[in-house]
Amino acid sequence: MKKNIFIVLLCIMSFSFSMDAYAAYPAKYSAVSRGYVTAPKNQGGYGTCYAFSAISAIETNLLKNKKVAKTIDLSEYHLVYSLFKEQGYNIKNVASYGMQPEEVHRFLTGGMNITTESKIGYSLVKKGTTPSATALDSGTVVVKNAYRISYSKDNVKGFIGKYGSAIVAAHVRGLYFDTKIKNYNCTVENDKLIDHSFVIVGWDDNYSRNNFKYKPKNNGAWLCKNSGGNSAIKEGYFWMSYESKSVYDTIYAYEADISSGYYSTYKYDSNKSNLAMKNVRVQTNIYTAKQDELLTNVMMYVEDVRCNYNIYYYPGDVTTEEVADYKDKSTLLKSGTTYYRGYYTVDVAKTILLSKGQEYSIIVEMTNYIGNKATFAYSSSTDVNNKSYVVYEDEDKWKDIASDSYTCKIRVGTKRAMETAFTRYSARTVIVTANTTAHIAKKKYLFRIENAAGKVYLNTGCVNSNRLVWQPTVKGTYIVKVYCKDLNTGKLYGRAKYYTFK
Repeated sequence: MKKNIFIVLLCIMSFSFSMDAYAAYPAKYSAVSRGYVTAPKNQGGYGTCYAFSAISAIETNLLKNKKVAKTIDLSEYHLVYSLFKEQGYNIKNVASYGMQPEEVHRFLTGGMNITTESKIGYSLVKKGTTPSATALDSGTVVVKNAYRISYSKDNVKGFIGKYGSAIVAAHVRGLYFDTKIKNYNCTVENDKLIDHSFVIVGWDDNYSRNNFKYKPKNNGAWLCKNSGGNSAIKEGYFWMSYESKSVYDTIYAYEADISSGYYSTYKYDSNKSNLAMKNVRVQTNIYTAKQDELLTNVMMYVEDVRCNYNIYYYPGDVTTEEVADYKDKSTLLKSGTTYYRGYYTVDVAKTILLSKGQEYSIIVEMTNYIGNKATFAYSSSTDVNNKSYVVYEDEDKWKDIASDSYTCKIRVGTKRAMETAFTRYSARTVIVTANTTAHIAKKKYLFRIENAAGKVYLNTGCVNSNRLVWQPTVKGTYIVKVYCKDLNTGKLYGRAKYYTFK
């Protein structure tokens, strides 16, 4: 990060919380020696440390949970480019403009699927090149949860123990590096200017204070992975004293997974800032389904530590109901407990089948660990479709916050309700296979095949069969429309795909 003042609009509480599971720590620990950390990379002369630290943390989390091979190499430039585009920045300025971990933290839970270095190489950064559309859509890794908590010895160790590493930001001054021993201890407090981020991947409580050029009072240091941004530590790793100053007071961690193919992520919120909203007991965002699809998860931002939540689905605009009555017509999607501040992706206990054009509401209730109403997060929104409401603690009415250009930080992930596959069986035969991801007890599949001009070549229905043997006689591109009709409810779910017969 270069020339970038770290301004965070969200109020950050000083309360420190660490899970009981981390009550006893070993004196020395290294995620590197356990094989969880990918090889250090070099960001070159660009302000992209935010991407290198985030990608490293994601790779480490995947390796720790044995979800990828040790050769995993995700694309930093994919993240850089996507962030610049989302924020409306000129990618040509990538050399001189950096971002903060907080911005990345907010962005990565927006549904981005991260691709590999082989698909989008970091060499594109030299000219600020736009990757191909195919490469941008080739991602297979998604961030499910993004956590943040106050910087403390126990919290850093807790994040490393559970998630593999911890992202930290600091004001880095070359004066305090020992280039021979590869360690760092800053003795000057200046946390107003944050110009670099890196990951902490281990610790040693007995690392001698005498190893440092500027000696701290006590032994102990963090094992840090760098991205080659400072000539003193290009080798990739260095030790930083527990007592080093000018370290920002918040650390970050990610939980990642292999993408399960979410078709849409619905959201109104901006990634540019978070704001805290107190004395609120209910939040809701109202969305309209773009396709026939399944509601599979809800993403929410939690601003308190250790909260209990209930997430509900309402089939329509919930604000047409009295606040006291909305649960009567709602479905409880999931209840649970969170432990850190940040974004949580909650896989719902019961998937909901949505029809194209259907309006629906997602309602979140939350209390903190002592039973009080939790502090909700909200943000600005420029989305013209924004429909967002809250209920304050002492009121029984829906308060429209969208009219003031604000929105609740509630997002929805969906999957297609119908998928279609093509198999070339022979020179003249194509097998069309349809699969509904929803459970429909009694159904009928309908197949309709047209050419680009709209001429219908086939229009047929099959009860209890999802396969069609198709023998086109004319070469060209066809539109294959497949529908699944629920024979109990009469609802029709469809999927259209192009197929080129050569």
